[in-house]
Amino acid sequence: MGIRDSIRRAQVFGVALLLVSASAARAQPDEFDDSFGDDAFGDSPQQDPFGDAGEGEESFDSEFEDAFEGYETPPEAGASEIGQGPDEAAQGGGDRVETTGPGGARMFRAHTTWGGPTGGLRITDAGSGIVDALRTQLTFEFFRSRDFLDAADTNQFIAGTLALNYTPASFLELYASIANHANSNSNEEPALFQVLGDSTFGVKAFSPVLSWLTLGGDLRLVLLNTVGDIGVVLKGTSFGLRGNATADMRRVGGGVPLLVRLNLDYFFDNSANLVQSVEERRFGIYRDLGQTSHPEQRFNDIHLLTRIERFALGINRTDMLTLSLGFEAPLRAGSAFYLHPLLEWSMGMPVNRQGWSCLIVNGPNRGRAGGPDSCLKGSGLGAFPMTLTLGLRVLPPVRGLGFLLAFEGGLTGASKFVRELSPNRPYNLMLALAYAYDTRLPKPIVRRVEVAKPVEAPSVKGRIQGSVIEKGAEIGVSGATVQYQDGDFSLQQTFENGAFVSYELDPGEVIVRVSHPDYEPADCAAVIPGEGGEVQMRCELVAKPRVGDVQGRVVDAKGGPVLTAKIDISGPAQRTITSDVTGAFKLAELPPGEYTARVDAEGFMIELEQFTVVARKTATPVIALVPKPKRALVKLTRKRINIRRKIHFVTDSHEIRDKSTPLLRQIADIILRHPELKRIEIQGHTDSVGSDSYNVGLSQNRAGSVRSWLVNAGVKPDRLEAKGYGATRPLAPNITAGNRARNRRVQFMIRERVEPKPE
Repeated sequence: MGIRDSIRRAQVFGVALLLVSASAARAQPDEFDDSFGDDAFGDSPQQDPFGDAGEGEESFDSEFEDAFEGYETPPEAGASEIGQGPDEAAQGGGDRVETTGPGGARMFRAHTTWGGPTGGLRITDAGSGIVDALRTQLTFEFFRSRDFLDAADTNQFIAGTLALNYTPASFLELYASIANHANSNSNEEPALFQVLGDSTFGVKAFSPVLSWLTLGGDLRLVLLNTVGDIGVVLKGTSFGLRGNATADMRRVGGGVPLLVRLNLDYFFDNSANLVQSVEERRFGIYRDLGQTSHPEQRFNDIHLLTRIERFALGINRTDMLTLSLGFEAPLRAGSAFYLHPLLEWSMGMPVNRQGWSCLIVNGPNRGRAGGPDSCLKGSGLGAFPMTLTLGLRVLPPVRGLGFLLAFEGGLTGASKFVRELSPNRPYNLMLALAYAYDTRLPKPIVRRVEVAKPVEAPSVKGRIQGSVIEKGAEIGVSGATVQYQDGDFSLQQTFENGAFVSYELDPGEVIVRVSHPDYEPADCAAVIPGEGGEVQMRCELVAKPRVGDVQGRVVDAKGGPVLTAKIDISGPAQRTITSDVTGAFKLAELPPGEYTARVDAEGFMIELEQFTVVARKTATPVIALVPKPKRALVKLTRKRINIRRKIHFVTDSHEIRDKSTPLLRQIADIILRHPELKRIEIQGHTDSVGSDSYNVGLSQNRAGSVRSWLVNAGVKPDRLEAKGYGATRPLAPNITAGNRARNRRVQFMIRERVEPKPE
C-alpha cells in the first residue's frame, strides 16, 4: 500500500503543476477510458463543486486615509482619491479606494474572489475597485481525508483557479476565471480523476443607493469541458444569476471598520447532461448481462455515477439556490500594512428544475459513507451543502499585492449523501496570491517654483465691437460664426441681436470671415489704431433664398407608379405638374408653408394630400390613389347625388361603419370633380321608432358625421350643410321592418349650382 500511495501522491503533484496553465481541456486517465470505451464520458460536463457562488470585493473609504500615513503626497495631487474623484466616492458603494503613494502612484485594496468578481473569498461585493484597474488572482485548494466517501477510503483533492477582473466604468465590472482540479480516491477504479479548463465569464453592474449601501447584480456563463476529451460541449453550458448587496459600516455612525456582504445566487446547473450517455451505456452493458432486474436496489442504480465519481467530477443533477453572508474587517497592522479577517457563511438549496426522478432507498446507513446513497426527498437539510469559512487577507505595502489564507468547513452535505448532488467537502484549505495593476498612467508630480521674471512694458491691445446685419432688412443675425483670418483664435458666435466682441488684438487691420447656414458668407474688416482701444465693425450678410423643394410620388394601392397624373399644388404658391413614368414629380423654389396636392389620374378617384414645405429642405409626399370601381355606386343628377347603397351606422349611433368607406370615397370624388356644385344639403332621415326629438337629434348627428368625413376627404366645408329631419319625410309607411329600413337613410340634395361659362 505504501508504494501505491506514493504513486498516487506523485500523480496528484503532477496535476498540481498543470493547474497554473491556461489549459482548456478536461482529461480522464487512460484506464478510465479503457473501462468504459472511448466515448464513455465523451459528452460529460464538469461542474465546480462550489458552483461559482459567493465572490466579492473589498475596499476603503476616505475616512480611513490615515491608515496610509508614511506616504508623502505632493500638495497639488491631494492626500487621496476615492474612485475617479472626490465626487465619486460613493460610486460602487464607496469600495474603490485609490491612495496616492510615493511618486503619485495609486495604492490598491480591492482584489478578486475565487470565481473572478471582486469581493471576499467566495462572496461577491456589490461594488468594484477603482476604474481602469486590472486584477488577477491565483487560488490553490487542498483537502485530504479518510472514511469520507466510502468506508476505509483515502481521498485527496487539489485545485487551482486563475481569475481575471477589470473595471471599465464606475458602474460595471467584467471578470473571467479558469478552474482545474484533481481528485484521488483509494476505493475507486481508476483512482485519479482530472478536470482541466472549466471557464467562467461574467459581468457585474452596481449602483449606490445610500452613502453606506450598494446594490448590484451579476450574470455569469460557465463553460464546462467534456470528460475524457478536449473542448467545450454546449449542452453542459451552465449559467448563474446573482443579486448582491454591500454595507460599508465605516460610513454609519461611529465608523466601524466592517464590510457586510449578502449574495442570493441561482445557478442553472447542466453538468449532469454530459454524463447521461455514460450512464446509458453502462445500463446497456448491465442489461445485456442480465443484472438490472435483480431485486436488490444496488443493482437498480448500478449504472449511475458513484458518489466518488460525482465528487471528483463535480456533477449535480439539480440547480442550486445559494444564500451567502460575509463579513470583512479592514484592520491596520502597521504603516501601509493591513490584515483583513474574513468570515463567510453560505447555504445551498437544491432546485429540481430538471425533474430528475430519484429511486428512494430504505435501510440502514442510507446516504452515509459505506452505505447506499439516498435521495433529496426525505433526507432533510443534512444533505444541503452548508459551508462556514474563516480567512485572513494580508495586504503588504507593495502596491497591488495581496495574499489570502482560509479554512472552509462543510457544516452539512459532507456526511449525508444523495444521488442528486456532489458531496460537500468536510473541510478545505485555501491559499491565494493576488495582484492589481493600474492601467492608467501615474499622475505627474507638480512642484511650484518661484521664478523671477523681467518686468515688461504692457503691450497695446484693442477690441472690435461688431454687429452682423442682414442686408436690406436691418435685422441682427443671431448665431453667425466669426472666424479670425490672422492669429490662433477660437471661433465665436453672434448674440441674439447679431453683436459680438472680439478678443484682445494687436493694432492694425483685422479681417474676419462671417458665415451662417441661411446667408452667403462675407469677409469684413476693421482697423485697430496704434494706441489701441475699441473700434466698431458692421458686417452685412446676404440672405439665401428662403424656399423649399418637393420631390413626391404618385402610386396605386399596391405601390406601383401612376404616370401622367395631374397634380394641382395649392398653398402659399400655386403649381400644376404631371407625374412622370415612375410616378414622380418635382417642384423647386416653393415658399415655406402648408400645401395641398389635388391628384387626378385616369381610372382613379381624386385624392387630396397635405404636406409641409420647409425652407432649404425637400418635402417627399407619397400620394396613394384609389381606383374607380367597375360599377359606380354614385350618380349625379340635376337635383341630387343618387347613391345605390346606403351609408351604414352603428345602431342608435352616428358612428359610420367601415364598410361604407368605399361609398363615401365615390361621393367625395363626384363632389370634387364638379366644382359647379356650390351648396349640397346632406339630409339625415330615421324611421318612426322613438320620440320625435330623439329621431331629429340622431338624424342631425348622422348627417353631421357624413359632412365631417367629406370635409376630411378634401371637400370645402362651405359647400356642405347637414340637416336632420327625423321621421318627418318617410319614403314608405313605417308599418313593416322593410319600410322602416328604407326610411333610415342619408340623401344628398343639390341646393345651389353654378353653371360653367361657355368658352
